[in-house]
Amino acid sequence: MEDWRKVTGPLPGAGMVAATRLGKSIRLGAAQIARKYGKSIRQIMIQAGLAVCTSRQPNIFNVYKEWYAHEHPIKPNGA
Repeated sequence: MEDWRKVTGPLPGAGMVAATRLGKSIRLGAAQIARKYGKSIRQIMIQAGLAVCTSRQPNIFNVYKEWYAHEHPIKPNGA
């Protein structure tokens, strides 16, 4: 999809300004949608694919099973 020539090096000042404006514009749009539907801006950004959703907390039972298997290994020949 990228059909332009990329240049190495840092983003020039004008590019930084344009990127900042884009971010503000997107955030304002997300805030309007969030307000309209009673959701958080973060939730809207995640749904739009513009933010990362963190993973869930560890399942306490799985943590226990892992600990138990480490502390009480199965002995060979069922002994």
